[in-house]
Amino acid sequence: MNNQYAPYNLAKMYKNKQLGEYDFSVLQALYEQASQFGHSKAAYRLAKWYEKGLIGKENGIPNYLQAQTYYELAVKRGLKKANNNLGYLYFGGFVGQINGTPDYLKAKEYYELAAAGNNSGALYNLGWLYDHGYLKKEDGCYDYLKARAYYELAAELGNEIAMENLGHLYCNGHIDQVNGSPNYIKAKEWFEMAADKGRISALLHLGILYARGYIGQIEGEPDYLKAKEYLELALANNPSNIASFYLGLLYQRGCLGPIDNLKAQEYYEQSLNSGGVIASYYLAFIYKNGTGAGAASKPNHLKAIELFKEAILIKIKESTCCYESAWELFDPCQEICSSITCLEAQANVEIEAIKKSWDTFFRENIGLNFKAEEGNSLLQIALLNNKLDFARYLIHAGIPLNTLNQKDQSALEIAAMKGMTEIALLLIEKGAEVRQGAFPELMKPASLAWKNNHFETASAIRMAVLEKKQEAYLDTWIELQSSRLSCYQSKF
Repeated sequence: MNNQYAPYNLAKMYKNKQLGEYDFSVLQALYEQASQFGHSKAAYRLAKWYEKGLIGKENGIPNYLQAQTYYELAVKRGLKKANNNLGYLYFGGFVGQINGTPDYLKAKEYYELAAAGNNSGALYNLGWLYDHGYLKKEDGCYDYLKARAYYELAAELGNEIAMENLGHLYCNGHIDQVNGSPNYIKAKEWFEMAADKGRISALLHLGILYARGYIGQIEGEPDYLKAKEYLELALANNPSNIASFYLGLLYQRGCLGPIDNLKAQEYYEQSLNSGGVIASYYLAFIYKNGTGAGAASKPNHLKAIELFKEAILIKIKESTCCYESAWELFDPCQEICSSITCLEAQANVEIEAIKKSWDTFFRENIGLNFKAEEGNSLLQIALLNNKLDFARYLIHAGIPLNTLNQKDQSALEIAAMKGMTEIALLLIEKGAEVRQGAFPELMKPASLAWKNNHFETASAIRMAVLEKKQEAYLDTWIELQSSRLSCYQSKF
């Protein structure tokens, strides 16, 4: 037997436990011996172990240079697929001239060498580089046509991930649009091919396409039963938090018949237990409204508050800029404030601690100076969306009251315009500026309320401002009289 095969085959026997228990170092020694004798697969195996950090770690970090050495050795001995692994090392910035900096051109070079040997993984990787913009056209635009070309070559060799990604290219409208819209029919074809090859996430995408009405017997009409079928298939094959979340959504919204919050709760909790986080927001409503089972069979505001807090943290983490998330942040904030109002009405013994905990959470994670698109503060957003419990909280928490958005509207003027008498009066009481209207004798908030047919609000604002002026006049008069009396007494 050739010397290079003897240690390699012996290592295989140890690995398959044909020779009883073994120490990992025994396998390493045998593979190193086989590699020295010219065995390409032994060199490849050692390279994989170095890359994964199973051997040769330095300060807890895998020895990527040693992995590179063994992969290059495997390539020299005719194992072309090792080029794909070398490409990944350059793509990740694990090796190269500047350590830690990805070298996409070098990665492309090695992927192409592997692809020349019909390596489906390398073809997929090349498609992925173009699909995600690591390699672009000369004008700086994404080259989705090249991505498709490489994905299709990989798909022809049976690569199910490439099939799924082709589905995404069509689904996202990156290629072959139909009348300016994504080609969902083509996307469906590729997702189905990927699913037939065992790609579970492709089942999930098919379920979502049917749920949104992008595909189905009637164009534009959601096919919820078909969506349920695919989502359940996805869930049966893999505990997907996304599939269970969408199934919960279908039941909570009554898409499969009467609203079934018990079933929705079951799927949402399954989603959370599988590592999903988005379900927390929807599950919170079930606890808040008391429409579920067990602890959620009656309103459980404390549990709802905790779940809404989770939803806020998720939204902050997901957002790419402050204004993007602000419009979606106020909704769970409003629900928390609403739950606190309910607990206050129930004379909950822990209400002060609950309020303090919420205030701390809000200030640490969002803050009073949070700004959104068009220059709106959270208070202005809350008022524009009729979230009054949250608006009250913000006012009492000390949010700046006189912020003007790009439409030159203050919080008081928005409240007046929408006929929110109570909020308008609270703002005046807390010192919000009352700006003059077109004429000196007209107050802008009252004018806006009158213009929008909120006559009672206009009258209440006018009376509140006049009373505040009288109080200020009275305070000034008392202060003046006290000063005069003090001056008079000093003469005697």
